[in-house]
Amino acid sequence: MKAKYPSPVIGFKFADVDKDHISAARGQALHQREANTIDLSRAIDDDIIDVSTISVNESIDYLIDDNPISNTSTFLNDAILEIEQIKCNTSSIVTEKDIACALILLKKRHRLSARSMADIISLLRTLSVKNVPSSWYKLKRTLTDTISSPVPSFICLECEGVWPGPKKPTRTEMSLFLRPLIDELLNLERGEYFDFHDQDNNAITARVFLIGACCDKPAQVLLQFLPDSTAAFGCGRCEVKGFMGKTAKDGNVRSFATTCADLMEIQKRSNMRFDVLLYIKLLHDQLRQSLLGRIDKSLMMQHKIEEKGITGPCIFRELSYFEVGNGFMADSLHNVYIGAFLRCVASLPK
Repeated sequence: MKAKYPSPVIGFKFADVDKDHISAARGQALHQREANTIDLSRAIDDDIIDVSTISVNESIDYLIDDNPISNTSTFLNDAILEIEQIKCNTSSIVTEKDIACALILLKKRHRLSARSMADIISLLRTLSVKNVPSSWYKLKRTLTDTISSPVPSFICLECEGVWPGPKKPTRTEMSLFLRPLIDELLNLERGEYFDFHDQDNNAITARVFLIGACCDKPAQVLLQFLPDSTAAFGCGRCEVKGFMGKTAKDGNVRSFATTCADLMEIQKRSNMRFDVLLYIKLLHDQLRQSLLGRIDKSLMMQHKIEEKGITGPCIFRELSYFEVGNGFMADSLHNVYIGAFLRCVASLPK
């Protein structure tokens, strides 16, 4: 105890100390006693170990060690040295994130409270230090912001058909994506010079025409500019609307089943029919634009029925011998291996 609290110098008296200093010391003692009674559950982020664990809505509190410097990790020392090197480099620009990281390291090393950090931030802003976060909350948001900057993606011209996006493309994006392929097919239709590379080095000028395409039903509706395959007029072969029916689990599913009599009246999809429906679609769009969208819902539903599901131009319509209805092969996965066919097979007697 004597080593920790040595006896005062002989002749020392409190009366020899300035009264203002005594008053200030008493006030500091009172302040410390009040600080010791603060509810730690109300404190916000009294200490932080790892920046990646910072949460805007969480608080982390630790007991203050007698010698916090001795427990400081090598990581903190290396980080502080790195910040000092950045400061010495006049060509470097100290960003808001740099200052936020430095303040986090300062908080860790000296076991500062969130209120202390707020005061330091206020002081730095008063001294007109550039790029200082506006508040302790903004500092945490700067370091915990998970929004990544967009990364440019490039498609190899030799590997057409790979979509790099985080989700499936829209109908317009799909058309733009296949634009180089359609242009190449149009060149083949006009004729290209081909070398056989045989013993006689023969060559021939040939014309190539696309008459069919194989894709699954979700991709087919994107290329045909039709609704989803489970929506009204979602069939890629005909213009049947379909109807909603109940499933065994009390759900709803659209069925395109019909009678033999109705099959004679159902219009099949073809190039000529597609051009007519697309023209009707464009007229309806012009009408809605002229009325500034103020159109009766019943009339809009009537327009949808007249358009038979057409939502835009099919890029394959530019090809000479490609049928937008029959040109797409049947999807064996959705039409054969799953769905109605699978249920029919399962219902057969064993």
